[in-house]
Amino acid sequence: VEPDQQRLLTRWMLRARRARNIGGLCGLLAWVLATRAQGDILLLGVGGIALGAMAAELHSVKPQRGARTATLDVRNLGHYLMDQDRNRMIGVAGVSLMLTVVALATDGFGLAALCGTAALVILGLANLVQRRVASRPRPAISASLRRADDLARELAIGRGLARPATFFGLALFARGALSLDGTLDGIGTVLGVVAWIYAFYLWWSNRRLGLDFLLDRSAAISEPALT
Repeated sequence: VEPDQQRLLTRWMLRARRARNIGGLCGLLAWVLATRAQGDILLLGVGGIALGAMAAELHSVKPQRGARTATLDVRNLGHYLMDQDRNRMIGVAGVSLMLTVVALATDGFGLAALCGTAALVILGLANLVQRRVASRPRPAISASLRRADDLARELAIGRGLARPATFFGLALFARGALSLDGTLDGIGTVLGVVAWIYAFYLWWSNRRLGLDFLLDRSAAISEPALT
């Protein structure tokens, strides 16, 4: 509710949304230029969003000259990552690993194994960036700004990193499972369709970081003050 808190969170939200939009656009350009509009546009699109989200959280503020102060409180990923987001990432990693093993046993290192491996890599990279966000240094600031900073880290780790990595991992799993349809006697199609539906749900619920309800609530609170 304080102006300094709002400025901190607004800067993070704008940077995160801009990076996601640019990433998604790069995915569409890759679809047009690299595949000549013949590739999987949805896969490239969500992949661009996930990679853009990671790039946004690698941003670092250039420190000012002169003496610097820092807080000594210890922060780790467990302080910020919600159980639901963590369980989703673990679940997608688990099914992606199973897909890779089944693909290697039945089809060799083909498209399915490549997709499963790529999903594991994406989830691993997202986890590394999450840990960086949780543990990066924080200067000595007021208590109100510390609360805003903690909220920004929580949103970045969950909505900014966990969910895009999860729906991209699901999209990769779906693509791999569909390519194994003949080997799995139709099971690949069922798994692929279910994974795509869930991936779409996660993407839809996380559009614009899923934070528009905060703007609506803020407007509702401020309206009486204006009158």
